[in-house]
Amino acid sequence: MELEERARLISYHVQEWLVQNNKSVVKPKDVIPYLIEKGLYENDNRKGNPLRKDLRKLDDMNRLDLIEGLQVDRKETKRYWYFYKV
Repeated sequence: MELEERARLISYHVQEWLVQNNKSVVKPKDVIPYLIEKGLYENDNRKGNPLRKDLRKLDDMNRLDLIEGLQVDRKETKRYWYFYKV
């Protein structure tokens, strides 16, 4: 599956998870088990690392617009990711 197609599915499933769990904001480590259940990732090796890697790739490609409700907080060496309900 290509990254852009997976990004659209991530967007859909994260919003679905937020509604089901009545949350307004979530970090990648909280939603990765649901994305694994949906078949987007095989496993989680470090608290959302596969999802964060994809988000970094999208950020480098300037394509974060593919994921609704995504916010990134950029620091000097790290990026912190948050998904908001839209």
